[in-house]
Amino acid sequence: MANLPELKADRMAQRNKKIEVKGAEITIVSRAKDVYISVTDIARFKDPKRTDYIIQNWLRNRNTIEFLGIWERLNNPDFKPIEFDGFKTKYLYDLENPNGKITRLRY
Repeated sequence: MANLPELKADRMAQRNKKIEVKGAEITIVSRAKDVYISVTDIARFKDPKRTDYIIQNWLRNRNTIEFLGIWERLNNPDFKPIEFDGFKTKYLYDLENPNGKITRLRY
């Protein structure tokens, strides 16, 4: 666990910025060379009261799963593509086959 001075230094190195996109304010956080965009702020644009559902549905989308796999391959040196492919295949099958009647994946 980081000690208090390290946490303060880490927060000081972090820069927050807000941009406006289609009338919605989106938070962007920069830390060292990394940049993070608030998915919650983006979801708030669609439905301010149910950002949790917007994000859940986004994470269930086939294109999101594919994107996350590509992003991990490019950015995560410890990424395990074989394990991800097993997860992706089962997850996408479960999405398309909730009642167990469909026997093949559609890609």
